Amino acid sequence: MTLAYKSPAELQKLVDSATAQAQAATAGLYRDGRPLFAPDEHVRLVKEIEATRRQAVNAVLAETQRRSVEIDEQLQPAEADPMAQLSTEEVQRAAALDTFVAQDVDRVLGGNRPGDVAAFISAARAAARSSDRASKVVFLRRLPEIRPRIGRVRSKPC
Repeated sequence: MTLAYKSPAELQKLVDSATAQAQAATAGLYRDGRPLFAPDEHVRLVKEIEATRRQAVNAVLAETQRRSVEIDEQLQPAEADPMAQLSTEEVQRAAALDTFVAQDVDRVLGGNRPGDVAAFISAARAAARSSDRASKVVFLRRLPEIRPRIGRVRSKPC
């Protein structure tokens, strides 16, 4: 499955769909609240369902990691302190924007939704491609905060 051109919302839908399918498949292993299969077979089937769900989630996580690395490379500054490259007006705009980006970072770090990470990465990618140097600097400074989170995002258990 190619995820490279999927939007953050589409990536979140893939995770949600995989989780819903796993929940439905798990529910199909029961009738009247009792397992349909012998204990060993039941455990094997549950593990198989979870592995399929996990594979879809891991594909989305790998794509968000790839996008993060790509953005990080695009945002690399020419000098050690990117703020030193900004005009006074750009520094003021960066400071104002940083408040909003910080809230996004807090949502990404506090949440458990891969879509939040993907949305942040999408916004960082847009900043990297724009001519707005203030936006580039703000995302460049905030991206390392969420980088450790990218590999730890997990969807809801079945």
